[in-house]
Amino acid sequence: MRDRLPMIVSLVVFVLGGWAFYAMSRVASRGGEQSPLYSVRRHDPFGTAALRELLVARGLDVRTLERSRPAADDAGVLIQVLETPPDWEWPGRRSRLQPGPLLDWIRDGNTVIQLAPGRTKLMDRCGVPAEIAPSGSSWSGLEDRMRAGRNPDDPGWYAVASTWSDEGEAFPGPSARPRRGPVVHAPWTLPGQAQGGWLPLALIPAGGTSEAVVGAQQVGAGRLIVVTSPSPALNGTLGDGGNLEMLLALVGDGPVLIDEWSHGIGHGGTIVGLIANVGLLPVLLQTALAVLLYAWSNRGSRRASVDPPRRRRAAAEQIVTLGHLYRQVLSSADIAARSRQEARRRAAAALRCPVSMLSERLGSQQDQAWAAAVRAEIDDDGLLARPLCPQCSYDLTGNETGTCPECGTPVAPALARHVAGGRSKASDKDAGRRRVEMDAVRRLHRIDELIRRKDLGAGADLSSFGERARSI
Repeated sequence: MRDRLPMIVSLVVFVLGGWAFYAMSRVASRGGEQSPLYSVRRHDPFGTAALRELLVARGLDVRTLERSRPAADDAGVLIQVLETPPDWEWPGRRSRLQPGPLLDWIRDGNTVIQLAPGRTKLMDRCGVPAEIAPSGSSWSGLEDRMRAGRNPDDPGWYAVASTWSDEGEAFPGPSARPRRGPVVHAPWTLPGQAQGGWLPLALIPAGGTSEAVVGAQQVGAGRLIVVTSPSPALNGTLGDGGNLEMLLALVGDGPVLIDEWSHGIGHGGTIVGLIANVGLLPVLLQTALAVLLYAWSNRGSRRASVDPPRRRRAAAEQIVTLGHLYRQVLSSADIAARSRQEARRRAAAALRCPVSMLSERLGSQQDQAWAAAVRAEIDDDGLLARPLCPQCSYDLTGNETGTCPECGTPVAPALARHVAGGRSKASDKDAGRRRVEMDAVRRLHRIDELIRRKDLGAGADLSSFGERARSI
């Protein structure tokens, strides 16, 4: 199990990484039917496509913000319809516009309208007073059904009719004051009294007091307008009460930017989004899987990185190996017969005659002593490496009867002498086979020695040949 642990960990990491990569790709490139909640690309009741089309129909300059911050030449009103912040996000991923650049943009005389289900960092940076009720308490469970295109059948999905505040009589400047208050769904509330730079615009009754669901905070030369619910800008509730009138009054003459960056639109310009749009994600996942399988299949006993030094082999070792191979193939009788045949071939080659005429050529030699020595090596009834019956190849070592006990063939005189000489040398089968091999080697060495003396001349001394031959 311990040996498989790295493979299991690698497989788990690969699966989690593939899932995270695919999820990030969908977030980075979503659009059309995959459009996120509150996007202008979404045409069901929970998008903002109707708001954009109505603003365009009124002749306003409407654009979508698909960058991480407004450009230097962007001016006017920025509308942000925001979702409930997730419990956690990918490390380093910033889904919303950052409050620092937005704060500077507001101070330059621009307006930001945030329709949010809870308090945001920009509200804190701009000094919006503390809310009355906990933020986002009703929306976190509703948005899951909205993303799937289903109506949120939840008791928290309720409408609150608001009235336009008398303190907002002159707000927002040249625009006419709405005749009806907005209708907000599941709002969170802010203080209903003006304080510092805070100005409540739309109020709902709360006991003996009123609480604000729409308000404006003065920041430098610009304003941050807070609507405590996304519902007034959504397709399905834009026509409720005075929602549209309120938004038109807040926007004024524009121009208008609608934030899509906070919904993930525009992130598709990254490499991850490009991969998802082109359709390379399945190819990359399959390639990664193939690499993982290859790495896993090659795990196991690995060869040493450095080859061990090659062992030097002696020449004698190769000869012994070759002899061992011959021994596995040839019998003792075959070894003896082949050694005699090879001796005849070498002698015939020295006398320049065919093997069939070797006996005739030896009889015509002037040096009969040399010819007799050669004949002793090549005759079938000459000295044998091991006494074998010439008829059936039975081993006659130690036999004293004069006949082969196997087939009854009489033993030749030369063979009888060899049988008698080898009587004391009889041992196990392996020892007898080694004698056969050594006698075959000696025979070939002796015939080579005779041929060398023949080449030296007929007068070469052969008196010591017997002594030397027996010593080999």
